[in-house]
Amino acid sequence: MIDLTHLSDTDAGAEIARIAAGEPTTTSPIAGLQFHSYARDDGMDGVVMPAAGDRLRLVRAPDNEYDPCAIEVWWRNDHRLGHLPRVLDGDLAPVLDAGEPVRAYVLDAGTGRAWSAQVLLVGKGVQKTLDEDDAWEEERWQRLRDSWDGEEPF
Repeated sequence: MIDLTHLSDTDAGAEIARIAAGEPTTTSPIAGLQFHSYARDDGMDGVVMPAAGDRLRLVRAPDNEYDPCAIEVWWRNDHRLGHLPRVLDGDLAPVLDAGEPVRAYVLDAGTGRAWSAQVLLVGKGVQKTLDEDDAWEEERWQRLRDSWDGEEPF
């Protein structure tokens, strides 16, 4: 179980009791941070840098030319931070398309560098992406590691 006690005074704090009661969760790095608004000027004398615990919005992008299962990650409705990695979006896209509930929060705001921010996904829709077998979960992330040809993504 994920410990969110340090986020109790944030948007994610609302999930603490639900997660303790067995609400399905998973975590993931946010891909593509370096290509979007993350850690850039926000146009109002600030920087686009969400805080741990902030609520995020997941937006399906089936017209994405590189990935028809793409799921964008947005903060404050104005800033696209990046997207979920392909090893996760292929499982989660049909769930979102079917209207299953999935809530997203910043688990770790990151350092401003690629792959440094982490998202927490919570809800019944997440269950459909999970497998009881820990080996499958590790295999999914190993595929991500194997596909990364630069700095370790997380």
